[in-house]
Amino acid sequence: MPDLNVTIVLPSGGARAAEIPDDVPLRELMPELASLLELPTVGPDGRPMGYRLDSKALGRELKENETLASAGVPENDRLMLTADITAGAAVSVAESPRMRRARGDF
Repeated sequence: MPDLNVTIVLPSGGARAAEIPDDVPLRELMPELASLLELPTVGPDGRPMGYRLDSKALGRELKENETLASAGVPENDRLMLTADITAGAAVSVAESPRMRRARGDF
């Protein structure tokens, strides 16, 4: 399992040098990184938080099915770790005004 030397830029603005395996898919790597870096895994609204990595050298977001090697991430790249936030709250269709009118519950 070869390791790749990279710099991880944290959501807080700090940076950490790291050796990361280049043959592990990001969907498996990201929870480990979040845990090792002691990043929150639950948002203020109680919903699980996800993170994504953007490669400075490649100029794009790395996909969850990619490994660092398959994405072509070079040695000493700067990887921006960003919280993946979904805007808006979950709203039940049953409570929408249209459904309430259909039930006569308005």
